[in-house]
Parts: sequence; C-alpha cells; structure tokens
Amino acid sequence: MDIKFAATSRPTHPRDAIAWFQATESLGYHRIGIADSPALYRDPWVSAALAALHTSRTTFGPWVTNPITRHPVVTASAAASVDDLAPGRLHIGIGTGNSGVYNAGHKASSVEALREYVTALRGLLEKGEAIYQGRACRLPWARRRIPIYIAATGAKTLRLAGEIADGAIIAAGTTPEVIQGAILAVEEGAKASGRALRDLDLWWGVQFNLYTDARDAADPQGGAAREANYLARFTLEGKFIPDEHKEGIRKLGAAYDLTTHGRPSAEQLARYDRLAQEYGVKEYLEQRFQGLRGTPEELTDRIKQWARLGVTQYNLNVPDVDRPERLRRFKEMVMGRL
Repeated sequence: MDIKFAATSRPTHPRDAIAWFQATESLGYHRIGIADSPALYRDPWVSAALAALHTSRTTFGPWVTNPITRHPVVTASAAASVDDLAPGRLHIGIGTGNSGVYNAGHKASSVEALREYVTALRGLLEKGEAIYQGRACRLPWARRRIPIYIAATGAKTLRLAGEIADGAIIAAGTTPEVIQGAILAVEEGAKASGRALRDLDLWWGVQFNLYTDARDAADPQGGAAREANYLARFTLEGKFIPDEHKEGIRKLGAAYDLTTHGRPSAEQLARYDRLAQEYGVKEYLEQRFQGLRGTPEELTDRIKQWARLGVTQYNLNVPDVDRPERLRRFKEMVMGRL
C-alpha cells in the first residue's frame, strides 16, 4: 500500500516549530500543514518561511487559511515570496474559515465567496491579475503554479474542491458511508469541470492520538464538540448526518468555544463530554471522527480497512505538545507496520 501522512499543527514559538518541521521531514512524513488562526497562534506565513529554510524535501504550507482575514493579493504575495525560498514545495490550503475568522470578529465565508477567492488567488499567481469583489487587483512580479487545496466538510464545498482546486482536505469523518459520500461529491465537481477523480489530490483530515495505555486515550483538542462545531456551521444539510442526530449536533456545536480552539482547558473538555452525552451524539461523533486515535494495532487495521475504500493519504491533526516525540512514535509503531 502506498500510504502517505501529513503532520498539521499550530504555529508555536519558532524554535518549537522548527523542531516539528525537521522531525516531520526526517521521519518520512509527506507534508507539513500549518494552521492559520492569528489571534490564537503565531503567523502561518512566518512559520512557512521557517519550514522552507529548515527542510529540503517535504512539501508544506498553510493548512488552512481563509478568504476573510487576508486579501487574495496579500496571500498571493506571501505565497510567492515563500515559494522563492523553496521552489515547488509550497501548497496553499483554503477553507471557509473557523476560529481564524471568528476571533477577528467575522463569520465564515459562503461557498461562493470561497470560489471567488480561490479563482482570484490562482489568477494573481499565474497571470498577475484578477477581478475580486468587482475590483481589479494585480501581482505583476509573480508567475508561478502553486497547488491550491480546498478544505471541506459538506457536499457543496467538496464539489467545489473537485471543480476548481488541485485537491481537497476532507474533514467529514471516516465511516464508510461518509467516505463514499465525500468521494462522490468531489467526483461530481471534477466531472463538472471536465476532469476525473484521479486528477485530484485527496487528503483526509483526521484527529491523531496514538496511545498504548488507557490513560492516554482522552482527546486533548476538543473531541466531539470540535467536530460538532465544524458540522453545524451554516447548515447541517449535505453533511452526511442522520436526521436523529442533527439537533444534538447543532446544540453541541453552538456550545463550542472558538476562543480556545485546539487548546481547550480540562474544565472545557469535561463540559464538552457531558454535553455530548446529554445531547445524545457522543457515540455517533466519536465513531464518525475516530480518526487515528487508538493503539498501534487498532490504527494499522483501520488504515488498511480505509485503504480499501480509497483513503490513502492522511492529514494528521497533531497536538502542539511533544510533536517530534508523537511523530516518532507514530512512525515506529504504525507507519513501520504498513
């Protein structure tokens, strides 16, 4: 099996980030993803420049940025500048926005606004000009082809990724019915633009927590409430959710605190767990978003099962504590088995 893994995490102090980048490359991970939420973490483009300077092979980039907090000229200029440092290794992941826009006082963008942003960004990078929000904008000094990926949870955004992006970061879950539904949506978008599914580079965003002891089993990044937040934004339709769980997911998503996204306190984690049980969605969400959390044996079996459904590239959402050691353990205990 040709299974690939990316390691995505949050920009922390530059020294810590450099250690994460170097560990990712030396251990054989395929890609480095850098989260973009400026109010909560350090700037992703500064971290991307560090990744360019402190690695030599691994691809890397913001995973993901959004259409709200940076004008496409600003993003295109940053991307082209970093690409100068590591030609051909940069990628750009873009989604509708979550904590990065919430903590700037905005709401996530619509799918059509995301389409306009991606189209303008590509035009600026490849042609030096674009029309964005009815205005002409320019970037005359950069001419380059940088891959653009769209992060998606629902069918509408997945279709958009298939239609206009180089690939998709699929964060919809990994139960068989969700995998099949997500792949079908991407394929529909690809066909609409005269392409085939094989033309797209698909990565599955999964939570990551390798443990060998039950004490390690708790999810430190928000658990079911984090996933409910992603599913409940805008609409629950097209998110592959059974009707009986929609109201519980809506309530749980509304209770999620985006001001501590990715780094909830112990008290918040306990509250999220209690609410997930109270709303009757804990078991469903944990099953759907179990990702790569479990023992080495469980994860190896899971990866082999998902490969038969077409999932072969994983974007690991790595907690930002002890990243090099977490990645080393996963390499030795799971990747080595594959």
